[in-house]
Amino acid sequence: MKKEMKLWSLLKHPNILPFLGYCFSPATPHEEADGIAILSLVSPFMERGDAVRYLWAHPDVNRLSILEGLLRGVSYLHSMNIVHRDIKGSNVLINDSGSAVLADFGVSTFLENNRYLQSNSGTSFTSSGTIRGSLRWMAPELVLGNSQTPSKGSDMWSVGCTLMELAILAAPYVSYKLDVQVIAAMLQKELPFDDVCVTGGNMHQSQYLVSRLWTVCLECWQSDNTNRPSADDVSAAITSFR
Repeated sequence: MKKEMKLWSLLKHPNILPFLGYCFSPATPHEEADGIAILSLVSPFMERGDAVRYLWAHPDVNRLSILEGLLRGVSYLHSMNIVHRDIKGSNVLINDSGSAVLADFGVSTFLENNRYLQSNSGTSFTSSGTIRGSLRWMAPELVLGNSQTPSKGSDMWSVGCTLMELAILAAPYVSYKLDVQVIAAMLQKELPFDDVCVTGGNMHQSQYLVSRLWTVCLECWQSDNTNRPSADDVSAAITSFR
């Protein structure tokens, strides 16, 4: 949690959940931590909840503006040489003005040669090579062990998953119930969504929007992570839909 607090406290952007500070509270008896205080991180309360639940409750909301907000948040992180590592619909919150803010930096990582990392040389911001994140949204190279190093490209795979998730309100690999089935699908190079899922999803939006998103997402799901578009490129493409 200390790593998350130090990283999150550096972030200042309209589409990033604000970090307000931290507090200590006494441990409850069932936590078996006599006399030890619990550290909690403090942020504004997002009464509207995450984007998935919000869109289920408000199907006529303009989803394009929410997708644009998500991309602006990711672009900001990547401009600071930070990868989020756990981009998904439930980590996109909706603030009081209806804008998307990216949250949950518990597994986020500074890339090498980052100016913030260099200025905090006594602090470790890196994580172990084990799988950390939400498997269904993760890039195959991280899940299958082809690469244990998160990258902007691996974030962009997750962005593609999240764009389509919020467009049709269905999770990646929705036809598979078990993680082992998802891993097997990745081994077979199956995409997180297919045409049947896209055309039959809970869109409440025009098929025109979803078909254009599909083209963008396919670019995000290229097998070579170095060929995936940048967050700025996807943001520009999404904005052009207006």
